[in-house]
Amino acid sequence: MRLLCIGFLWLFTSYVKAQQHTDAQLLLNDAEASVFNNPNYGIKISEFTLNNNPKANIKCQSFYLLAKSQYIKGNYNEAFKNLTSAKSIAKQSNNTKIISQINILIAEVLYQLDLFSLASYYLNEAKNHTSPANLNWISAKQLQNKTRLAYLEQNNKKEAISNLLSARSQFQTSKAEIENLSPVELDLATFYLNRFQLDSALFYLDRLNTKQYQNNQYISMFRLNKYAAVLFQKKEFFSAIDSLKKAYTIAERFNHVPLKSKINEQLISNYIVTNNPNAFLKQNLNTTVLNNTTEQLKTEATNTVLNYTKADKTNTITELTASYKRNIIFLSISAALLLGFGLFYKYLRDKRIKQYLDILKYFETSRTVEISTEEEQSLPVKNVEIDIPAIQAAHKTVAAVAKPSLNVKSEDNKSPNIPKETENIILSRLQQFEKSNKFTSKDMSLGQLASKLDTNTKYLSEIINKTKGKNFNAYINELRIKYIIEKLKTEPKYLNYKVSYLADESGFSSHSSFATVFKSVTGLSPTVFINIIKKEFKA
Repeated sequence: MRLLCIGFLWLFTSYVKAQQHTDAQLLLNDAEASVFNNPNYGIKISEFTLNNNPKANIKCQSFYLLAKSQYIKGNYNEAFKNLTSAKSIAKQSNNTKIISQINILIAEVLYQLDLFSLASYYLNEAKNHTSPANLNWISAKQLQNKTRLAYLEQNNKKEAISNLLSARSQFQTSKAEIENLSPVELDLATFYLNRFQLDSALFYLDRLNTKQYQNNQYISMFRLNKYAAVLFQKKEFFSAIDSLKKAYTIAERFNHVPLKSKINEQLISNYIVTNNPNAFLKQNLNTTVLNNTTEQLKTEATNTVLNYTKADKTNTITELTASYKRNIIFLSISAALLLGFGLFYKYLRDKRIKQYLDILKYFETSRTVEISTEEEQSLPVKNVEIDIPAIQAAHKTVAAVAKPSLNVKSEDNKSPNIPKETENIILSRLQQFEKSNKFTSKDMSLGQLASKLDTNTKYLSEIINKTKGKNFNAYINELRIKYIIEKLKTEPKYLNYKVSYLADESGFSSHSSFATVFKSVTGLSPTVFINIIKKEFKA
């Protein structure tokens, strides 16, 4: 009887353990199926199964799912740590299938940290532990990784595109059931985008909007982000903003800090070119924090990877020597420059915000003065167009509006008494003149413009001083600078022209006079300003 009870108890315990194992496996399978849309659920399930099931294979799968979920959220440091734990358990149980999957995911993490040489080692290890059916897929992944490394070190564009297309072909013909967390189509779209071949970039982005990826929010947020970059190049700025907001919604739900940082930068670029300083200021508040957090997270993850690599000398010392040395040098330099870079970056951000606040203050002051003047004259109020290049001139202009120069008499009895009706007509003609771009004529003078507007020089000079807050020469020069800046912002070909050509195009008689006036208006030299605009287009 006693033996019978013991036997029954053993059978019952075995059944309970088997049932727990089955339940845990079902939970993990369910979480795995939805991880690309709900990584937080994957984290909860994997943590639950880790704490409630002692089986080695369940623990290994749980660590792998936890790592995958963290990867999808952009937490590369935690992802790598959990992958090393999963790998340790898998090695003890000699589970070659899961070892191959773990090594592939480790390589994906290393992609995001730009450790391509190190990624090559883990892909080779994955190849050594995989089945024949997966060999072609891993070979394609190796080619994709090799292309990234070659392009990074040598900028060999012909080899890059050839390898990427070959990798894509191999992925398509492979029958392996392995998820590609960084599709080669994104690399192809990026390659063509950097070369301004926008139709080709859109072609490969559209390939990521097919049935295979439609229910994959993780891939969708990267596709939308890259799609916005193409729209920016096509100057469809409002569509780009819409695409970025959709991508940011997913990234915010995942709390994917690195991608949120990139999206923020792109939104700021779009708000700049669409003259939306309020949206810029709102978006800019989080940018510095996100950028600093991203750099910190990547540095921590890189340190974790290299420390693990160093500890695992037996298997990695020979294959990783070159990669290890390069990354040690990189980290040493980064450690030395990190503090200085952070402070300098913060300084630039603060300065940028201050500049936009200054220009808003300037236009607010200008608008108040203009409304007051026009009410007295019974003129309709004009809409103020915020022009980004006037930022650096804001302080001087505000001061000029708020406090008249000592050289200007408050009561000038010699000023012509212009009838209001005449003044309104001249102002209307002046507005038409500003839209005509005739101010780019090199021989434009006060007398010539007065003749064109059918008035006299005294009336015209008085009205420009009164309504524009500046003399005729400053007025014409500012129109010319605004004209050429608009060309630089909206027509990329102008970014490649020489400064002397830009000077001639905008109506200046010499390179030096153009450069002097340009800097007085914008606070930047033409060359520096052009470099900034180029970076905005490439962002």
